Amino acid sequence: MKAMRVVQKGQTLTGDIKYLSHWTSVSPGTDPIVTKDADLGDLFKLADVFECAAARLIALAAQKLAHFSKQADLSPTQAWNRAAPWLIRAAEAHGEALLFVHFASAQDYEVSRPLRKVLKACILLYALTRIEENTLFFIE
Repeated sequence: MKAMRVVQKGQTLTGDIKYLSHWTSVSPGTDPIVTKDADLGDLFKLADVFECAAARLIALAAQKLAHFSKQADLSPTQAWNRAAPWLIRAAEAHGEALLFVHFASAQDYEVSRPLRKVLKACILLYALTRIEENTLFFIE
């Protein structure tokens, strides 16, 4: 949630959360989830899809937490507890985004061609399963 405050101030993030700086400023309709040329066989495009969905979910969780925190009758702990469903989903989405970014980057490592095909098939199957299970998180 601290990262979202940094992004809202217009500052750029670095490291594994740098995608928040980019995807929270993208206008609707231009993200990789809705573009016609989204090739889900390309692991880097797939990583973009998961990063974009994660950024939206993190932004939503930050909004919910801010909303609950402003309620006078709630303590900070109660606000976190009320926002917990959104925070948990945002954390899951962030983890999935990191998984795909790092997996796509790992393609450059020296592995045999047959092993590379198997690994790519496994991650694509996992990705499509996650997209199917959480379709609403991937569409606006």
